[in-house]
Amino acid sequence: RWSAILRRILAAGLVVTVPVIFFLYTFRTVRAGMILMQGRLATKTEETIVYLNKAVQYPIPETLRSEIKFLALLRLKDILELLLSLDKLNPGNESIKVLKGMLVKELDTLISNLQNTEYTSSIAERLQVYGRLVEIQGWIYNLTADQKYLEQGKAVIAQALHLNPRHPFIFKPAAELYMLGKELKPALDMYTKTFAVNGDMQEYLKFQGMAYIIAGKTKEEREKGVEIYRRFLKLSGFYASGRFDPGTIRLLAEIYEEDGNYKAIVQVLEETLKLLPDGVVPNDYQFYGLLARVYLKVGQRTKAKENITLAKQLFPKFVKELDGFLRVEW
Repeated sequence: RWSAILRRILAAGLVVTVPVIFFLYTFRTVRAGMILMQGRLATKTEETIVYLNKAVQYPIPETLRSEIKFLALLRLKDILELLLSLDKLNPGNESIKVLKGMLVKELDTLISNLQNTEYTSSIAERLQVYGRLVEIQGWIYNLTADQKYLEQGKAVIAQALHLNPRHPFIFKPAAELYMLGKELKPALDMYTKTFAVNGDMQEYLKFQGMAYIIAGKTKEEREKGVEIYRRFLKLSGFYASGRFDPGTIRLLAEIYEEDGNYKAIVQVLEETLKLLPDGVVPNDYQFYGLLARVYLKVGQRTKAKENITLAKQLFPKFVKELDGFLRVEW
């Protein structure tokens, strides 16, 4: 009799316990997925690391392990951008070359892992994988200029659009890949589709401007990109105190410089000074030096000297460098 009662108690316990354990496991798994998504959306490497550390405290099913791998390597983009900057400053440096090779190897491995992923029946999941593949192939192309990655990325875009031509996940990675390959029209088409989905005018102007600047093949296209990007800067509050970066303005001015449009450079720099809040000045002596050099180029020597005099008051440590701007002509 007692054994029968005990069996009933155990059976009742299992009926209650098993669902509870299953619920807790499922909840913790879902929680891990949510944390990984937060890490995916984080904009800083440090934030991503925090989310990864939180996620590994929960049971990670097989379906989320590739997400952790991708999330960790996603932050290699920060290293990639650093290597590209170092490469420009130190062309041919062997150490940088080795680091670039290591990064490309890691990203190639990630591409293979994603291509070998066992897809579920979910089309959305497959499109996410396609989007990641295009994104990574764009990184490697940017790092190596190897046409192979550009073509592979375009092939994946074709697969994704064949699967679902209206799903938004592929549009932005595709636009960025086309832009890197200097294919202006398809890049603009993809950015337009992205805007149709999210309606973010600031982002649309930003990427449309970048597309014309990077992929434009004529002076008119590049300068159109600068004009669009300047609209984005005004709309985004770029000139507000604490957000202004004079380096961005100098980069835009360099595009006009390449085309020999010095009057446009004067217009951009003078407009910048007018748009800044009262009492705020560019915290960059080179900004004033550039403006002085452009004044010299267009024959306004008096304005050039006045500009350098003001800059010396603002940046007394760079008097020698500022004097140099008046001596050097383009």
